[in-house]
Amino acid sequence: MAEALISVLLEQLASIIQKQVEQEVTLIVGVEKEVAKLSHNFKAIQVVLEDAEERQVKELNVKYWLERLKDVSYEMDDVLDEWSTEILKQQIQKQEAGNAGSTSTTKKVCFCIPAPWFCFGRQVVLRHDIAVKIKELNERLALIASERQNYNFQYMKRGIEQIERQKSSSFVDKTFGRVDEKDVLVKKLLRESGQGGATCLVIPIIGMGGIGKTTLAQLVYNDEKVQAHFDNRIWVCVSDPFDEIKIAKAIIDGLKKENSPASNELQILLQFIHESVKGMKFLLVLDDVWNQDYLKWEQLKLLLQNGAVGSRILVTTRKEEVARMVVGASTDIVNLEMLSEENCWALFYHIALADRKKNESKGLEFIGKEIVKKCKGLPLAAKALGGLMSCKKTRKEWEDILNSKIWEVDGVEEQVFQPLLLSYYDLAPAIKRCLLYCVIFPKDYNIVKDELIELWMSQNYLNSVGNKEKEAVGEMYFDNLVMRSFFQEFEKDDLGNITGCKMHDVLHDFLQFLTKNECLVLEAESGNNKRIMEFDGYKKVRHLTLMFAPEGPLIPSSLCNCKNLQTLATFDSKITSFGQELISQVKCLRTLNLSHNFLKEVPNEVGELAHLRLPEAMGKLINLQHLHVLWCRSLKFLKGIARLTSLRTLDEVHIHGDDDVDNNKEALFELSDLRNMDQLRGSFYILFGTNLKDVRQAVKAHLVNKNCLVNLELSFFLDTWQPEPIQEETMNALQPPPNLESLSINIYRGTRLRPHWMTSLNKLRSLTLQYCMVVEFVPPLGRLESLEVLVIVKWDRLKKVGVEFLGIDGTIETQTSLSPLILFPSLKRLEFEFMCMWEEWEGMTGWSEEEDSQKTITIMPCLSSLRIIDCHVLKTLPNFLRNTPLKELVIEGGVMFDFLAPVAQGCRKGRGEWPKISHIPNIKLGKEFVQKDGVYQIDDDEMPSVASTSSSGYKFSMCRRPPFPNSSFCKMLTMYERVKKRLLERLPEGMGKLINLQHLHVMGCVDLKLPKGIARLKSLRMLDVVYIHGNDDVDNNKEALFELSDLRNMDQLRGSFCIWFGTDLKDVRQAEKGHLVNKNCLVSLKLSFFSDTWQPKPIQEETMNALQPPPNLESLFIEGYCGTTLRPHWMTSLNKLRSLTLQYCHFVECVPPLGRLESLEVLVIYKWPRVKKVGVEFLGIDGTIETQTSSSPLILFPNLKTLLFDSLYTWEEWEGMTGWSEEEDSQKTITIMPCLSSLRIIDCHVLKTLPNFLRNTPLKELVIEGGVMFDFLAPVAQGCRKGRGEWPKISHIPNIKLGKEFVQKDGVYQIDDDIFF
Repeated sequence: MAEALISVLLEQLASIIQKQVEQEVTLIVGVEKEVAKLSHNFKAIQVVLEDAEERQVKELNVKYWLERLKDVSYEMDDVLDEWSTEILKQQIQKQEAGNAGSTSTTKKVCFCIPAPWFCFGRQVVLRHDIAVKIKELNERLALIASERQNYNFQYMKRGIEQIERQKSSSFVDKTFGRVDEKDVLVKKLLRESGQGGATCLVIPIIGMGGIGKTTLAQLVYNDEKVQAHFDNRIWVCVSDPFDEIKIAKAIIDGLKKENSPASNELQILLQFIHESVKGMKFLLVLDDVWNQDYLKWEQLKLLLQNGAVGSRILVTTRKEEVARMVVGASTDIVNLEMLSEENCWALFYHIALADRKKNESKGLEFIGKEIVKKCKGLPLAAKALGGLMSCKKTRKEWEDILNSKIWEVDGVEEQVFQPLLLSYYDLAPAIKRCLLYCVIFPKDYNIVKDELIELWMSQNYLNSVGNKEKEAVGEMYFDNLVMRSFFQEFEKDDLGNITGCKMHDVLHDFLQFLTKNECLVLEAESGNNKRIMEFDGYKKVRHLTLMFAPEGPLIPSSLCNCKNLQTLATFDSKITSFGQELISQVKCLRTLNLSHNFLKEVPNEVGELAHLRLPEAMGKLINLQHLHVLWCRSLKFLKGIARLTSLRTLDEVHIHGDDDVDNNKEALFELSDLRNMDQLRGSFYILFGTNLKDVRQAVKAHLVNKNCLVNLELSFFLDTWQPEPIQEETMNALQPPPNLESLSINIYRGTRLRPHWMTSLNKLRSLTLQYCMVVEFVPPLGRLESLEVLVIVKWDRLKKVGVEFLGIDGTIETQTSLSPLILFPSLKRLEFEFMCMWEEWEGMTGWSEEEDSQKTITIMPCLSSLRIIDCHVLKTLPNFLRNTPLKELVIEGGVMFDFLAPVAQGCRKGRGEWPKISHIPNIKLGKEFVQKDGVYQIDDDEMPSVASTSSSGYKFSMCRRPPFPNSSFCKMLTMYERVKKRLLERLPEGMGKLINLQHLHVMGCVDLKLPKGIARLKSLRMLDVVYIHGNDDVDNNKEALFELSDLRNMDQLRGSFCIWFGTDLKDVRQAEKGHLVNKNCLVSLKLSFFSDTWQPKPIQEETMNALQPPPNLESLFIEGYCGTTLRPHWMTSLNKLRSLTLQYCHFVECVPPLGRLESLEVLVIYKWPRVKKVGVEFLGIDGTIETQTSSSPLILFPNLKTLLFDSLYTWEEWEGMTGWSEEEDSQKTITIMPCLSSLRIIDCHVLKTLPNFLRNTPLKELVIEGGVMFDFLAPVAQGCRKGRGEWPKISHIPNIKLGKEFVQKDGVYQIDDDIFF
């Protein structure tokens, strides 16, 4: 660390003197002589530091000398930063004085950010203090420099290092060895017997740090047999301490259950887990367990015994005591031994030598094998050394590592630390410092790469190299650490770039070992702050991390002794505030991370932290470079933010408008206030909370000048589904910078999306266009030469994707260019999702690549993946697809609706679309593969007939038209196969002879046509689904097909039943003759309609009215219905109905009257895009109390517990009872939803109000979310905060969640509304 510190200090000294000269700013007269002395002393020390750093591990006197040097260096670093800040302040003063003197007619803006540093007297005192500090530190440094002679250090001056950006290789995901261990462990997991008859067997893996316990657990966790064996698999990183609440929440997340508790009460969480795992065969991995408290372990283990027999808990631990505690039989313990020398060498070779030329690697193999012996079978050591040796080019460099004195060090705490020390000492000083800083993160923390680089910048660890910006230097340092195996478990974006990583816990221990006195992690114990309060605040501590701080103010006054802190970060904490006392004593603070706490306000005194460069301070923080406000949707920026021209990161701005600004408030930040923020880089998100009143605001923002921006997202707020011409003008004026690589546009309501700048973004690699609800044509994108990923989501008015999409007019004759034309030259992934009216995808008229001898046009030559999701009326694919190198074609029915588009019917061998797609190795339609790895899964011409029989029934799983069993005694017949459900197309007429057949399972066989003879099977008790295909394709050689009326005699049917209408009925009397009403043993009914067009269908309305279900029905599910009203005469008479789901009713404008259904407990209404109002008819009354003349009280929705509205895109109003409230209704004439517990409103973007009757419901949970793919909230969400319009209706609800944030949790209000920066 000292070596890196001194390198930075020397650069700082030179930089400050240069600034004083260039800017003609002289703060401290005659300081040049002191600076020269400082530089001389630092350079004298610098040449011996490499030797000193290596010797400190064994020699205590050297260690103490280095610590004194680091103390002086840190203090000098603070003084120089203070000096540099004063220069910047004086520069701002000079600029503002110049601006004030100029004559201009600009709008006056009153800034609330005072600038007390411009007081002359204070400046003089401050400069004098800096001069005195520099002189004093120089004297101390001179003494330390002279003492270096006492230690006989070797002079080891580094050469000039060229740190090139490295491309990380595939070694990070490859495993060597552990085959036998994996096989043994898989057998243990799959066997059915448990410990002493216990339901859930516990299997511990024990071994020293870095030996590969987690890797082995990951191997078995992802094994195909293991995945198929368990109903659910859950992975939890435990680490130390054993936080029961955190572990319980992680298990609940892994269970993926709806309505999971929002509570922090352990017993509530444990009870939920106990109930959720009932009857479930699960695999739970608890990774890195240290806790030896038997009571804590037993409590968790007992509740998991509620799972099914065969469940498993896999525990990894370094401690033998933990293994003995959790396991019943010692035979179930897996003791992980060292990796064999052969496998250790293979791992090392793959990292260090695999990418070299054969003759080069051959010459280094002997030395490499000797180095591998020193790894002693530890995979982590082999990886670290492999990463180190991959940077070493010559034989001498390899011999130096082999013969290093580090191998003789025996004072380190872990065996694996020796190779890590070698790799660490080999790093450049600047990279060492960056690596050591990573110790501020907790173990197993998901480190976000960009955030890490920002933290390095905030500590002044990154300096520009050549013409590279600091961010680029940070990328190089990060890649260097990746290459040397200091990071693992990488997360990547769609373009394959690393976005996040983790650090091995042994490596974390190693960094703690190196930074004992400088970096400190404090943990609260058992939910209190005992350990925090006992902390004395050592002067040497520079970086402090607080873990599990309880709810309340930030740390007690005893912590304020840390006057030299440069970093203060919190994790898993619940801090509500921090006080002036703390701020006044941590003036050196550069990084303050208080994210994910319960902070309600930031004190004004935070502006005194002049060194601060990260969020939580504004105004006077002229050094501020990174401001993170993502998801702070209520946050209103003040005009003064425009002065922060040093900002390099501003992840999100909200354009709210000035309508709510009165005389007591400062003007709000406007889009044009971005004009001087040209240092912005990375990702930037603009959220328009209102439309611009003046489009010139977008022009003045000068986005085009922000050349370092890479990712841009533009989102418009939705309060109506009407077209907004102003958004079209705004989009045209918002010209992004030319270097942009990723662009996302959301909720755009212009009628056209063709801004003049879009086709000029030649570096654009990823483009997402979603919720462009009123745009009818896709823009011409085919000429974007770098575009790799294109995602188009939810364009409700798009009916055709024509050749304009390609950027041409569509005929080969019109292409007169002499040079070949390549359209979408780099596109790899193309996705269309939720295009509900899209019918046609046009290709090139009269053109095919085979006939284009001149290769005039090439289309999508790199396309690898095409996904078409929830596009229900698409009929054809374009002809040019046959010439693309597609590896994957997926056509699916969407998240909640599995009907496929008509085009899917043609995507089989011998059908219309097959010639265009037959070359694609992987074709998936719905949940099934038609072609996988190049092998066709359904052979039309020759299918083997495979029948497996038993005394109780028959299964036909592979045959296209199976034989029927020659037995009238057959009672059960199952027609399915897990992968090839669509295989069966027809059953024989002779099946009617199976008069004793009671169970016929054909679920999933959507192409299956049942013969007429099935009507004779009067003994059927279970027929899970019938597919109504119609008789249009029946010729003289085929028997008639089963019709709906053929159900009339099947009154023994019970349980669940589904009717799938593959076509509309020609005669509605078929529905009546089916006599559903007589099937009294049916409990659950599903009615699914398939539509091949996007038009209303009156016949479906008649069919629905005629399909009267039995009165005992408990569950009804209707989907794909294309009638314009849904009010069948029988619906309100289903008095035993407990669950009702109505989804994909695309043309219905009014919800049916359901309030009188006395048993209804769960109601789900999903995807009704034409509903604009839910009125009182929904309750089953006309809406005014005066009309209720009944003498007995009226209870509406008397048993309703769960109510969900999802994807009602045009729903604006939810009406209550006019002139009525339960408080004023003294006679209790009406009670509404007296049992309602959960209300969820998802993806309903224009809903403005909630009904007044909600205030009297016993709701426990209100959730308003933006949907699966889109997180904007409805306008009603803005009113769901304290003091706003909807709050009186919902304030009694203990858990209120808006988007990803809780407004109220367990009855405690979480958010303070008036937040202004």
